[in-house]
Amino acid sequence: MLLILLLAFSLNVRAESVVDKLAGSWKLNPAKSKLVSDIAEQTMKIEKIGSQTVRVSVETTTKSGEKRPLTFERVCDGKGHQAQAFGTGRAEICDPATGAVTFLREGKPGGQLRLTFSPDGKSHTVTRSGTNAAGKLVEESLVFEKQ
Repeated sequence: MLLILLLAFSLNVRAESVVDKLAGSWKLNPAKSKLVSDIAEQTMKIEKIGSQTVRVSVETTTKSGEKRPLTFERVCDGKGHQAQAFGTGRAEICDPATGAVTFLREGKPGGQLRLTFSPDGKSHTVTRSGTNAAGKLVEESLVFEKQ
């Protein structure tokens, strides 16, 4: 009997998807982050607009005080899609299980985002890696806290 109850319970419990975990408002914690770019402040509002799709609105303030707003949609279905945030000729593939994003430039890997969530879901870390304009490999980690 206990086995039947456990089986029934496990069938009714769905793991929270990456898209569900990301939905909400997030603020960069610069003190916990390892920044290479000129980001001073950053906030994100992530809305779930489909079972595997989010709309991301980012407000970045650079160290010089310049504001850089950016809004784009990302589909996490494991297939290639036009990278709306980065212009033509660029695509991205978002892994629906992990939320990792691989960026493609002219069909070749050009960078990656990896996500790690805290056990309580109140923060997540985005590790960005890729090559800069000079062709040098760069990596930075951004820690975001749920607001």
